[in-house]
Amino acid sequence: DRINTLIHEILMKDLEKQETELQLLRTQINPHYLYNTLEVIHLAAYKNGDFHVAKMAELLGKNLQYGLRGTTKEVTLREELEQLDVYLSILSHQYKDRILINKVLSPELLDCRTIKLIFQPIVENSILHGFDNTKQHIAIEILGYKKDSQMILCVSDNGCGMPPQELKK
Repeated sequence: DRINTLIHEILMKDLEKQETELQLLRTQINPHYLYNTLEVIHLAAYKNGDFHVAKMAELLGKNLQYGLRGTTKEVTLREELEQLDVYLSILSHQYKDRILINKVLSPELLDCRTIKLIFQPIVENSILHGFDNTKQHIAIEILGYKKDSQMILCVSDNGCGMPPQELKK
């Protein structure tokens, strides 16, 4: 009975390991498939003379590649700001000239390491939740400086804000 139990446990662990490996493979294939599909859309739109859609598909592909490659890897602040520019280029197709962004960062910070996609969700929230139909433009400012040995980054916008009790949360 003990031998049978041990064999069963080993078999179950092997099956779990195979399932985990298969899941990991699936997570690699799906983004690859999506990126290739975006490239097909990019080329088809370009061939049809729809340069607007072609550019959006190309930028989205770049954004996807950046986010999926080396997900645990740190990047320089310079790389992160360049990727933010790609993201803002995508948004410019929807919002035209209505997004104004001002980046003021101390040059000494540009080679500092940070986590990936540190700015994109904050800027996205500024646009999605800060824009109302009465605002002609939304201005987003990113400030960065060094204080003692810390990197200080501040993102602000001129959006409609939120109620004080929500801000307190």
